[in-house]
Amino acid sequence: MGILRVLSCCLISALAGCVHLTDNYALVEESDTQKLINFAQQFSVLTSDKKRRMCRQFAQQKALKNNPLLRVKQAYMVAVYPACGRLDVAISNLEDAKLKTLDHELELFLEYQIAVMRRIKKDKEISAQYKNQLKAAQDKLDEIKSIEKTLNSRGN
Repeated sequence: MGILRVLSCCLISALAGCVHLTDNYALVEESDTQKLINFAQQFSVLTSDKKRRMCRQFAQQKALKNNPLLRVKQAYMVAVYPACGRLDVAISNLEDAKLKTLDHELELFLEYQIAVMRRIKKDKEISAQYKNQLKAAQDKLDEIKSIEKTLNSRGN
């Protein structure tokens, strides 16, 4: 689970350094994809406290429902900082934004992000299952130790 987040963040950070130039080398207006990459780069270096504050600010924005770009940003925040929200809501936001975009580059970017988020969710579910199994095994081991202590004390 963690490695996917790291790889996704590395890819986004690496792409953030790209600058699009026209034939006459004048800067082209930043695309939505580039805006998202820049946001991701800025968010990833924030402290936990600042991430938490930004998450609250995004959650309180009324424009969030009507602005797919803001919803994608919030989904990214959830991927990087799980305290920002639920993965299933983040995935839904990404899918909704993908349906509403006319930008092919952004559509491909969102498709990749959806796949990554689904993988993170699946890995998180598997991790929870293993933790439950480990806890059950630990409880059984503790019971066996207790029985062993009881038997040892009766033998002495």
